[in-house]
Amino acid sequence: MDEHASVCPGDDILRGAKAIAVFIGATERQAFYKCERRHVPAFKEGDQWCMRKSRYLRDIEEKEDSA
Repeated sequence: MDEHASVCPGDDILRGAKAIAVFIGATERQAFYKCERRHVPAFKEGDQWCMRKSRYLRDIEEKEDSA
């Protein structure tokens, strides 16, 4: 089995609006807004926004395929 074939769940999760912002190329405020409005597949852990990189990329691919 290829050790690079799987992603460790901890490496896949972005924690906090700032980390999400860096990943999606937005400001921290824009990322927070997108999380609140469900424009990105984010979820809350306590009071912190989190998002799986893999889920975000899959959503983007689905949007591209349907366009």
